[in-house]
Amino acid sequence: MEQMAEKPPRRGPIEERSAPGAHRRNRAVARSAAEIQRRKDAVTRRELFKFGAGAAIAGGITLGAFKLYEFFKGAGATDEEAEALAGGLHEHDEDGRTSERFLQMSESPLFFDQLKAFIRHYRDHGDLALALSPENGRARTVNDPEGRSRIDFVREEVMKGLSDSDIPEDIRNELSFYAVGMFATESKYQRDLESGAGAVGLGQAIPDTYALYGKDEEEMRYLSHQVDLMRAMFKDYYAVMMHDAGPALQKIRTDYFPNLMEFNRQFFSLCLVNAYQVGLGNMMNVIKKFSELPVRTSLKSYDVFEAMALIAKDGALDDDYQEESYNYAKQSSAFAFLLAASDTSAV
Repeated sequence: MEQMAEKPPRRGPIEERSAPGAHRRNRAVARSAAEIQRRKDAVTRRELFKFGAGAAIAGGITLGAFKLYEFFKGAGATDEEAEALAGGLHEHDEDGRTSERFLQMSESPLFFDQLKAFIRHYRDHGDLALALSPENGRARTVNDPEGRSRIDFVREEVMKGLSDSDIPEDIRNELSFYAVGMFATESKYQRDLESGAGAVGLGQAIPDTYALYGKDEEEMRYLSHQVDLMRAMFKDYYAVMMHDAGPALQKIRTDYFPNLMEFNRQFFSLCLVNAYQVGLGNMMNVIKKFSELPVRTSLKSYDVFEAMALIAKDGALDDDYQEESYNYAKQSSAFAFLLAASDTSAV
């Protein structure tokens, strides 16, 4: 019997035969996908910012960073300048808190108007450049085994070793941010600066203060000792304020803030910053007298602190609280945002 020719095996459902031209179409799709990806990769952060908030956020840019971009554009910066600062803020903002902080401040018009003025001034008049120079803020910290810049050293060390029993975490995080700006406000990170009142070093501590904490003038010329001093001062400021001004703080918290976290972030932390400049006793006088004033229901967020500072500015709540004290928290905030948006690595 003649053997029948073997039929080719039928293809199962998984082994579908390619339609004519399928390979060519697949290659074309792959090329198109690669081209789309190439174009996506070519879209810079600047283009995302220019396309508006929706595109920026869809591209991963935080709303706070976009607000910073809008601010600089409104202040006359070029696209490249605005993108560099806003993009830098986005890149360096690991937990998103800095962008969130800027967004919340932008919704507090009293505070934000003053903040914007200082941000614009520091950027346009060379203060930021001075603080970021290789001889100042980006210089390597003396005796730091990690070789960090002065700016990075302050940010990473000022709250180191403290726990919730010393200062709550919400406030510690805020003070780590503001401290960077405080040192810039005090000295632009110039190590050998000395004032007519005898204040020395990057944090401009006065002799009575550093002597109280067991430091001498030579030690105060080193950043590590200045940071140790600021940490100790903040720890003491928090404890004393809670003890001596606790009822006033509680009343302000109840009158103006929906929860403790927002009170700590948007009011209490700024009081501690302000106390570094005006003095603990003077700051507590301001807090206590402000708590006794009629509640202004229109105030919220950072504007509560700003209203208190504005009332106090001419000595209405404390004789020693003057223009310099009024400006200090906004100045420190402005520098802190600008430095958070900049490359602060050691050079």
